This record gives sequence, C-alpha cells and structure tokens, in this order.
Amino acid sequence: MSRPITKKIKEEFVEDAYGSLQQGCSVRGKGACRCFREEIQGEQNTSPCGVSIRRTAKGLEYNCFKASCELGGGIVGCGSSWVQSFGRDVHDAAEKPRAFQGVPQEFAFPANSKPCESESARRWLSQFSVGAVEIARYGIAERPTDTRGLYFPVRGLDGNYRGYMRRDLGGTTGGSGGDVSAPKWVAHIPAGEVYLSLPRKRNKIVFLVEDILSVIRLGKNDYNAVGLLGTSLRREQLPTLMAALVAMQPTKVVVALDPDATDKAKKIEKDLTTYWQGVKAITTQSDPKWWTDEQIERIGA
Repeated sequence: MSRPITKKIKEEFVEDAYGSLQQGCSVRGKGACRCFREEIQGEQNTSPCGVSIRRTAKGLEYNCFKASCELGGGIVGCGSSWVQSFGRDVHDAAEKPRAFQGVPQEFAFPANSKPCESESARRWLSQFSVGAVEIARYGIAERPTDTRGLYFPVRGLDGNYRGYMRRDLGGTTGGSGGDVSAPKWVAHIPAGEVYLSLPRKRNKIVFLVEDILSVIRLGKNDYNAVGLLGTSLRREQLPTLMAALVAMQPTKVVVALDPDATDKAKKIEKDLTTYWQGVKAITTQSDPKWWTDEQIERIGA
C-alpha cells in the first residue's frame, strides 16, 4: 500500500540518496537508489532510475525525470538534518580547529628514519626544486632499511604531527623496482587530513593541488598551497580545508590539479564555491610540481 508522501519523507530519501553518492555510487543509475516511487510507495519500478541530486548553495537540489514519479523536484534546504549537521561541521572547524588528540600507533612516524641525506634521494627530489632547505622545513626523511622510499610527515594547521605519507621511488609510475601495480603514494594518516605548505603566508591566493610535491614546489615560491592527497575533495576533508582557508584568508583559491584531472578540478570548484568565494579551477598543461618559477608567477598573478 502506498504511504502518504510528506515533505519529511522526500527530504529523508534525498539525503540517503546523496549519502550514497558521497560513497562513490551514481545517483543516476542502479548503484545508489531505486526510484522514489518504488522505494517509498512500494510499487514495482522496471524503468531506469531518473533521480538527479546535486549540492548547491541553498542545499540539496533534487529532481526525478520520470513523469510517473511523485518525488518531483525541489531543494532540501539548510533546515534538514543532513545539511544542517554538515554545515555545523564546517562552521565548527573553521571557527575552532579540532584539538590535538595524539597520534595512534598505526600513524606513528617510522622508527630509525633520518633526514634525507642520500645522494640518490636528493637527486630525485631536486627534479621538483626540492633542496636542503625544503627537506629540513618539511622533515622529509628516509630509512636505511628502505632504500626505495621517502617519508613525508603530515602536520595539522596547529603544527602537530598527524601521520605520514610514503613515496615509492621504484619508477616513474610507482612501485618498488618499477612494479607498476604498486602505488606511488601510501597514506598513513587519519581520514580528513590535507597537506599544508610551510611557512603559511596571508597572501591573496591559495593553490589547491593533488600531491605533496606540488605543495612544496608552490610553497618555495611563497604561495600558500593545500594538497588534497588525491584528485577529489572528500567530505571528511572539507572541515579541515575550511579551517585552513579561514587561517590564510585568501581572496582567490586556484584549483590546479594535474592535466588528466580537469573534470575533477571543475567539480571541486563547484562544490567548494558553496563555502568560499573566489574559487577557480584552471586547466593545467603539466603537474604543478613541474612548474617553473615563471609559470608559477604568471598563474599566481
């Protein structure tokens, strides 16, 4: 039997469907949700799901393109439980960054590590204009028992250690000994962390980039940069990123991902614009870690 359709039922359905989207499912397809008519009203639905949901400045905007579906279209505004809770997370992080709670053993910096001194490691880092000053500033380390890896400490906005990233030097595509199946970067950090340039300056531009080396490269030219440690802005990273932006107070945020991630850069621009003005995704011709001083100054102008 069909249930009466109330505003609350619609809002709960949209929030659940959007939650599925955040977990990597597609709202417009079989992976995320069935059509509202089948899900709520208990009626058979054999045609493809037509629900489209996106986050906007006003809330979650939804629409079902099936004429027979009673979901229709609308906006789940800031009064809904999910949007309200998410907004509080962002606001709280921006106003009061989370207190340091210590580091779990699984994220502890590797034992017997030492500042990066070997000629091979320093030569590899020099490709990205990373020299002795940056090695000391960012605490880049190596281990005698791991000749193929470099270790990059990850610190929070408060300067406290959070965890580390290991970079495999086994080939241009990553993997020890050139094994392309092994990842270049392995994260040993809590969910939601980002990588911040040092020292942070209150200038007018912040670059939002993919990886640690791009952050260090831009920081060397006195630009603030935040590394997402990937090609997407994950929900759990947003409060951390917002706290960093509040501290840096930029008038412009340049999303500069690698050339193969242009579409993802545009999505980040769209999502982040909900929370910060002046966000602009750019199309890059090379990874920021490869940029010359002239390129950095031109793009940052």
